[in-house]
Amino acid sequence: MDGPGEFNGCPKVLISDMGTENGLAASIQCYFRDEFGAHRYVPSTRNQRIEAWWSFFVRNRSSWWRNHFKDMESDGMLDCAAEIRMECLWYCFAELIQNDLDFVKEHWNCHRIKKSRHNTRSGRPDSLFFLPEHHGAINLLSIVPQEEIDYVSQPVVY
Repeated sequence: MDGPGEFNGCPKVLISDMGTENGLAASIQCYFRDEFGAHRYVPSTRNQRIEAWWSFFVRNRSSWWRNHFKDMESDGMLDCAAEIRMECLWYCFAELIQNDLDFVKEHWNCHRIKKSRHNTRSGRPDSLFFLPEHHGAINLLSIVPQEEIDYVSQPVVY
């Protein structure tokens, strides 16, 4: 997964809904930018496109993997409570799952986003990201010092 370390930065403004997975992203964004308004929560109805994408992803990709591991567990082939077995499972399947995720990423980032009545740009995600000026947009990447990226990348120890 791409993160702030890959591009040495973060967006100038991060907008997300109140989903549980977004609290950490909001905290990291505020730490990186140290600026009021660097993160904004909006109603999830504003995220219809990404919610539709996640729904598509679950139906067409991730549900297969989840069902596969649930089937292994129900057939007695997998004990999710045993840490060593989970490590072995990760060792055996990590590359396959990563290849599948990379395929989805490449496929998605090359598709064309249509014009919309919302304040968005049309084009291919990779082109919009790497060449925003080509699409009449501006680069909204804020450079983040490597030591700050390293700090937030450390595992949390409780």
